[in-house]
Amino acid sequence: MDREDRRRLLRPALGVGATAALVVLAIVVVDAPEGDGVGSSSDIVVQRATRVTTDGSASGEGLSPPQFAATVHVIHPRDGGQEVPTATVDGPGRRLFGAQSVILPRHGGPFRLRQITLSDLGLDSGRSFVSWKGYVAVLTPAEARGARLRATLGWQVAGDDGVAVAGGATVRLRTMFRISTRAGACAGTEATPPAAGVRARLRLEGAPAWLVRREGDRQWQWLRVSAGLEQTAAVRTGPRSPVLFRGSHRCVDAQPELRVSPDPDSLAPPSDSRLPLDPPTGF
Repeated sequence: MDREDRRRLLRPALGVGATAALVVLAIVVVDAPEGDGVGSSSDIVVQRATRVTTDGSASGEGLSPPQFAATVHVIHPRDGGQEVPTATVDGPGRRLFGAQSVILPRHGGPFRLRQITLSDLGLDSGRSFVSWKGYVAVLTPAEARGARLRATLGWQVAGDDGVAVAGGATVRLRTMFRISTRAGACAGTEATPPAAGVRARLRLEGAPAWLVRREGDRQWQWLRVSAGLEQTAAVRTGPRSPVLFRGSHRCVDAQPELRVSPDPDSLAPPSDSRLPLDPPTGF
């Protein structure tokens, strides 16, 4: 019996209503929601917002006035750097690096977004002379299609509970690094005169990764972006290569350089098991 014969036999038995249901089912299967990513239904995978303009203002679209920016230098090997020139950020002040723009899945939301923090790494953010916070801004439909970004995007700080974002939204993510006026991780007393001694140092090995969870869930996931061929990569904002942050003051006896690598294997044991432990593909 060929396919046409089977259709003739089934058509009277199904009836008009069942036939319509089959059509609707076919539409649902074909019209898979854009941005739902790869993986199982519990996975949350976002898409890169490729239409969003890459041009940003010096203020980070209203996130920080440029006059508050920390100074950026390059240490060469002859100046005590590593084997290759090392970028440094000298305090006090704030520092913004590049932004990431992603599209959240249309279904399964709303979602919450936040970024890995110093406390997640088992470090005391209250005593560190370097700290950072993640910020989230929801773009307008026009901005998501490539229109010029507003001068001020209405940034929201991503605290421990994250920022709530609707499904299907296009969001822009940034990280604000702050170097305080404190002497930093000085083991001894502050130097006199100030020019003496060594500055405290903190080397950030990689940009902090972002986390996502569905509203109402306890468990966070690594925020991952589809990288093609069912591969994913972690979403990060911050310096693309290792950066050395130097304290605002010089110390008589500075502690050894602190190295911070905000990756899964550096996370402190979570007190409530809400942080993910396994790194995503491409971390």
